[in-house]
Amino acid sequence: MSLYVLDGGSLLHRLPWKTGDSYGAIAESSADFTVRHYGQATVVFDGYGEGPSIYKGQHASETRENMHPIVSFTAETEFSGKNEDFLSRDKNKADTIALISTALTERGCNVIQSPGDADVDIVKATVERSCLCTTTLVSEDTDLLILLLQYSRRDNEAIYFRSDANKQSKEHKVYNIKLLKEALGDDVCNELFFIHAYSSCDSTSRIFGRN
Repeated sequence: MSLYVLDGGSLLHRLPWKTGDSYGAIAESSADFTVRHYGQATVVFDGYGEGPSIYKGQHASETRENMHPIVSFTAETEFSGKNEDFLSRDKNKADTIALISTALTERGCNVIQSPGDADVDIVKATVERSCLCTTTLVSEDTDLLILLLQYSRRDNEAIYFRSDANKQSKEHKVYNIKLLKEALGDDVCNELFFIHAYSSCDSTSRIFGRN
């Protein structure tokens, strides 16, 4: 037996959105895709509420440059435009996540909605499930790979980090976290965790000019 944990942020961008499809159909397609490829997986989404968020500062300049309107829609509303532009607004993204979450839950998936940045919640969900069986985290976010090296436990079942970003290839980049952690050693893993957090993670990237 094996389980999958999915980065909901990656899932939002996995499938193309077609003009004329309803938002409900888009949500159903995302849920069908998830169950078809990963079974009744656990999907963890970022939160996009009105309160403070580490994403707000990071994306402030992007939002000013790309002022795509906030769209009021229902499951029956037809989509038009580009999904990247539509999802550039937090309110649009939050309402889309709500539709997809309902569709996933109806198919037996476990949905976790984080209050803000989901990285730690995604990793904790992966580690918790690895107490029972082999678990694969599917994401393109290298932050999660570094966090897995920090949070994973040697006495749990195997954890794999897998990127499915390359849609043209049937081959996927897969990392065995337990073997990788053993090869690197605890000291190196701890140093990687600090260096990555200081240099490039979302919440502490001031030296990259993102305030």
